Amino acid sequence: MGRLIHPTTFPGQTISVTVGSTDGQTLIDLVAPFIGARIDRFSATQKTAGTGTGSFTIVIEEQDGTDLTNALTVDPDAAAEVVHGTALGKTTQASATGVHLAVVTAKTGAVTGSPVMLLNVLWQF
Repeated sequence: MGRLIHPTTFPGQTISVTVGSTDGQTLIDLVAPFIGARIDRFSATQKTAGTGTGSFTIVIEEQDGTDLTNALTVDPDAAAEVVHGTALGKTTQASATGVHLAVVTAKTGAVTGSPVMLLNVLWQF
């Protein structure tokens, strides 16, 4: 009888990043741990509040623009320590060990301040 092999996740990496007031890519202090790794999921926790009545989305991608996760919608003026939820990773695998990652944000409505978010990234192999 064969053994069922489950994907393995390993401890998450947490980074702090200022996001939201402008659309675009922001390089972050996070790299792919090895070729073939993929992001299982990531969560966003508000560290400091921004301002505005709109919202924005966060996607984690490789520096070259290859999306590794689905989008997570964030309320910029939420209070500190609010957890905005979790976005799942895509099936896209890291193209190389040590490839630099970035956060991409896209605003909807008025986002005038830049909140600081803690992103907790959980990898799978």
